[in-house]
Formats: sequence, C-alpha cells, structure tokens
Amino acid sequence: IGTKVNETKAFELYKLAEEKGYIIAQNNLGYCYEEGIGTEVNEIKALELYKLAAENEHITAQNNLDMHISMGVNLRNYTHIKQHVESLL
Repeated sequence: IGTKVNETKAFELYKLAEEKGYIIAQNNLGYCYEEGIGTEVNEIKALELYKLAAENEHITAQNNLDMHISMGVNLRNYTHIKQHVESLL
C-alpha cells in the first residue's frame, strides 16, 4: 500500500508490548534483537526473550530457542553466548 517501513518504531512498539507481558511481542522482540531490526544485534537478549516466550508456550519461540540450542546457530564462535544459552536450560 505504499507505507514506509519504520523498523525503529516497530522495535519500540514490540518493546512496549513485551513490557506489558504480550507473549507474541516477546518472541518478535527477540527476533528484532537477533536480526538487528530497529536496534543493534544482541544475541543474548534475543535468547532471553525467546526463552521467556517459550516458557509462556509460544510455539515459534520454542522453535527459535531450540534452533539456537540444538543447531548452534550463530553460537559456534561466541563462547560467552553459548555459555549463556546453556545457563538458560
């Protein structure tokens, strides 16, 4: 429809929704942190949010968290992040 995408605004709105406890926003904000959408990439914050949403039974978040843990996606060269993931278990 011609509307410009504002990634920073989207990130801010997901953050507000996450602070109010919206489970979908927890997962989506995690994705923003993982991909650097509207913010700097922060794998640890992404994983924490995926874990929070997964604990709230969000299926996609459970899958996202599982992918990071079982496949080591983006973690192979980041020992500190890998250790953090293991501490989430």
